[in-house]
Amino acid sequence: MSIGEYPSTWLTGAGQAGNGGQAGQEQADAGLADAELADPGLASLAPGSMGPSPDLSGRLTALARVIQIGAARGGPEGFSQPLLADAEQLVARAGERLRLSPNHTVAVLAGGTGSGKSSLFNQMAGADFSAVGVTRPHTKDPHACVWGMDGAGPLLEWLGIPHRNRYARSSALSEGEASLGGLVLIDLPDHDSVAAGAAVETNRLVGLADLMLWVLDPQKYADASVHRRYLTPLAGHSSVIAVVLNQSDLLSPEQAEDCVSDLTRLLDTEGLHDARILVTSARTGAGLDELRKVLAATVTDRRAATDRIAADLDVMAERFAPYAGEARGAGLDTDTEDFAEVPPGSAVVLGDSFSKAAGTAAVGQALQSARELRAVDYVGWAVSWLIDR
Repeated sequence: MSIGEYPSTWLTGAGQAGNGGQAGQEQADAGLADAELADPGLASLAPGSMGPSPDLSGRLTALARVIQIGAARGGPEGFSQPLLADAEQLVARAGERLRLSPNHTVAVLAGGTGSGKSSLFNQMAGADFSAVGVTRPHTKDPHACVWGMDGAGPLLEWLGIPHRNRYARSSALSEGEASLGGLVLIDLPDHDSVAAGAAVETNRLVGLADLMLWVLDPQKYADASVHRRYLTPLAGHSSVIAVVLNQSDLLSPEQAEDCVSDLTRLLDTEGLHDARILVTSARTGAGLDELRKVLAATVTDRRAATDRIAADLDVMAERFAPYAGEARGAGLDTDTEDFAEVPPGSAVVLGDSFSKAAGTAAVGQALQSARELRAVDYVGWAVSWLIDR
């Protein structure tokens, strides 16, 4: 069997489905004992509702199985150890997220210094929770505003939001907004901050978010630091990404239209064809109603967490693709049994390994001795036979 005959098949959704229970490290550990080899063939993963669908659970279990197989195949022809480490982190992260509150959606506001993301955060929260400024660095710690705190505590602990930076919408104001119930909105540190650890914290929370809102401004919307470091690597995550062009009050309608057109072109070249683009102004409030509608729709669907995990699995499957062998008879009906070709050289090695594991050499020697004794009984000299007895 060539290295990686099965991983891309498992990760793309054709593997043994899970039991629909909670995924993650506990499920992965159990899945290692129960997982079976998947039938070759590629099948796409349909987005499910919040809570692990059988397909998503099956893909996580399959990835855990690939990690177990890859760990035993080191050397130059084995799996990349950094790749296996990333896959293991994905299984653990996905399991932890799916075990936590299914009634909350984690949305992060990410952007550079002076983009106005903290101003947007305060506008959405209805109070000046996060300090604003245009000098670098300014936002150094994450701030979170929660619409509906019931059950959000463990999720905020997992996200690592300091207690002093947690705000409850219903307690901070006279009344909450029902359409946003279950939203956890986080103002991230500036991604271009020079403060120690700020970039690391931003990267960590971007990796944990269900929905990513990238806040750009008219002056720096094409900044290579955000496109190369974040948006380009997130190609394939369009369903959980929205780009907010803020400070539209500085532009005329024609200029705003030109910026949106150029930004759309940039996102298309980066593979983010379906990413939503919103035009806002935290100063005047323009576009905030549309932003609220996007957040409310995402919270109501409760699919952002599973969509994010599914997108991460798609990216991981692409990284495993170079290790995948081509299955014979690909494209046949799914009811038809189909097995991967075993290369001749690998077949010899595999046969020798099975032979040693089964102890066939010892069995052969014992059988040879028994046959020799039986042969003496039939063709040996009678005097020798009597002496031996």
